Amino acid sequence: MTNLASLPTLTAEELAELTAIDAMKPLTRLNYKHQLLARYIAKGYALEQASMLSGYSLHGARMVERDPSFQDLVKYYAGELEEYKEMLIVKLQAVSMEAVDELLERFSRDELREKMSIGQLEALIKLGSDRLGLAPASGRQEIDVNINIADKLETARKRHLALTAKPVIDVTPNEA
Repeated sequence: MTNLASLPTLTAEELAELTAIDAMKPLTRLNYKHQLLARYIAKGYALEQASMLSGYSLHGARMVERDPSFQDLVKYYAGELEEYKEMLIVKLQAVSMEAVDELLERFSRDELREKMSIGQLEALIKLGSDRLGLAPASGRQEIDVNINIADKLETARKRHLALTAKPVIDVTPNEA
C-alpha cells in the first residue's frame, strides 16, 4: 500500500495540464493561430515567446505542441525556411558574380581606371583581401606576462598577519 504522504503534491497548473492531456483530442483543423505558433517555433523562438506572439497561453501552447499534426506543421515550416535560405544564397551568389564581372569590365577600361583615386583602389584591395581571408592584422598584440603570483600572495599574507597580529605582552605575576 502506498503512503499518500510520500507522494509529491501537484500545483493547480500541473493538475489542469494532466486533466487536459486526458481530455485532449487530436487537432482536426489547424487554424491561423496554430499556423502562427508553428511558424514562430520553426524560426527558433522559445515556446514562451512563440506563445506570447501568437496569442496563446503557455499552457495552451504546450498542449498544441504535443499534437502530431501540429508537429508536422512545424517541420513543414522549418523545411520551407531552409528552402528559402538555399534559394537566397544562390541568388546572392549570382548577383555577386555579376557585380564582380561588371567591376572587372569597368576596371579594364584605361580611362575609368585612371580616374580612380588611390583611396578607391585601396578600398577595392581591402574588400578583396578581407573576403579572401587576408585581412590586415589587427593592432592587438599578445604579450606574455610572467608574474610570480605565489610569491606575491605569500608576501601579502605575511604583511596581513603582521598588521593584524595582536601584540603579546609577557607579564610574570609578582609574588604577593
